[in-house]
Amino acid sequence: MTLPGRLPVVCLPGIRGHRALFGPLVECLRAAGRSAEALHLPAGAPALAASRVCLDADSVHLITGSYGGLVARHLPPSRIASLTCIGTLPHPRHLQPAMARQAQALCLLPDAVLERVYAAHSRRSLKAAGVPDCVRAELAQEPLGASVLRGRLKAVVDGRHGSPPPVPTLWVHGVDDGQVVWSTHDLKEACPWAEQVKVPGGHFPHATHPAPLLNAVLPFWRSAESDRAPVV
Repeated sequence: MTLPGRLPVVCLPGIRGHRALFGPLVECLRAAGRSAEALHLPAGAPALAASRVCLDADSVHLITGSYGGLVARHLPPSRIASLTCIGTLPHPRHLQPAMARQAQALCLLPDAVLERVYAAHSRRSLKAAGVPDCVRAELAQEPLGASVLRGRLKAVVDGRHGSPPPVPTLWVHGVDDGQVVWSTHDLKEACPWAEQVKVPGGHFPHATHPAPLLNAVLPFWRSAESDRAPVV
């Protein structure tokens, strides 16, 4: 049962685009009395994907995985009571050069090869991160198409990220996330009003450590709900 006075939570996944990665966190949220749903990420670069996102409520707590945080930057700030970014790049300059080269190489592959190579990479990385078997199985049943993946990779490499919206913002990353190379100072330069917190896990704490993640986010949400003044 959703408790009164609590804003709904909407989860936007990362580059894989599948809501299953937020399934474990959604279960925890609902058990804690929060209305929560995870959406599939629409196709397209961040701005185009954002234009295709449907938010049912007038105001939501938005929690995003990696690429989903870039999409959130193009949503109407008036609809976002708070934004929680998990492992999202604060600025294009924080993309590791090796990851950029890998993404560029993937984009050059024929569609069938790209899908096969990325599916194998995804299976390995999700298993290594400790993502539950049931989540990995659901993702394997709906593999990411080449055109959608290529579009997202190009958007990341080309720096089409947008700017963080002027809303209460919490940056989260797992203590074992090797993709996080930016410092607290870097984050403050990119988003001066953002708070930052570390949680157990790697790049997918919403799938691997949902309870500690929820405990880290709840005080931030309560604060946003009690003080809805705009950030300037």
